[in-house]
Amino acid sequence: MNRYSDISSNRLATCHPDIRRMCMRVLKIFDHKVMCGWRGQVLQDRCYRLGMSTLQWPDSKHNWVNMYGEPESIAVDLCPHPYAPWNGDRILYFAGRVMATAEHMGIELRWGGDWNRDNVLINQTFNDRFHYELVNW
Repeated sequence: MNRYSDISSNRLATCHPDIRRMCMRVLKIFDHKVMCGWRGQVLQDRCYRLGMSTLQWPDSKHNWVNMYGEPESIAVDLCPHPYAPWNGDRILYFAGRVMATAEHMGIELRWGGDWNRDNVLINQTFNDRFHYELVNW
């Protein structure tokens, strides 16, 4: 049975409850790790400078704060495990499983490999295939 490392568990704990529930369901069928949940200003601005994000602090869904003023990311970066950079098909297959699981659970997600959700992957100007975010937040 798949399980998260302490690092992945801690990262997932910074995310919205819907993301946490969805990730736990995906983990039952596909081993993966949580690369990023909530990001503070230093990390978000660093990701922006390095071209890993198109948004600066506090505009990313990784920088969300809930109604109690607590950090609660409405985005998560996930990576299939094991991951091999030369195996792009594996990340696409994983993304399909994540998106199907979320849909089955009634959770509306946007994937960073298809920002406009038109199911056409070649028309993206920015690819972040590890990124998943809640829609309408």
